[in-house]
Amino acid sequence: MKKTTLFKTATLFLGLLLLGFIAQGCGKDDDTTTDDCKNFPVSSGTITVDGTSSKISVKQLIINDPGGGFGTTYTMQIAAISSDCNKLTSINLNVSFPSSGTKLNGTYKILPFFDAEDGDASGSIITQVINPVSQNSTDLKSGTAKITDKGSKLYTIDINAVDVSGSTLTMKGDVQF
Repeated sequence: MKKTTLFKTATLFLGLLLLGFIAQGCGKDDDTTTDDCKNFPVSSGTITVDGTSSKISVKQLIINDPGGGFGTTYTMQIAAISSDCNKLTSINLNVSFPSSGTKLNGTYKILPFFDAEDGDASGSIITQVINPVSQNSTDLKSGTAKITDKGSKLYTIDINAVDVSGSTLTMKGDVQF
């Protein structure tokens, strides 16, 4: 009888020890979460507005190519969440080409929407704050967007811009859409 109790106790202890090792191995991964916002995944790229940086967390790419001589338009939305999960900063960037099937790969001059022509970029910075609730959208005025197509919807993006209110924006990193 004592042998069975000792076996059960040892098995329980080893099970708890193994569970502890598993739990320790499943802890926070510094490459995919922020310190204060543990359940929100982020990637290695950053968005910096007026000196405040946040890691990229949301990425969306829309490619519109209707054919018939209408050309190709790329629309990207890339967003970063603040470390306290209270603010989302998004960059919206549009680049249009006159020819159907044109790939997004090069350096594009950023101009205001109504001044941008084919081969130029236009866009905006949007900030959304949870508490106190607010949302702002400001058009980009000038700058450059260097976009390198690495294949399989993976792009290296380097944006340096100024919006119409004078805020500076930089965004650097690989973005997988």
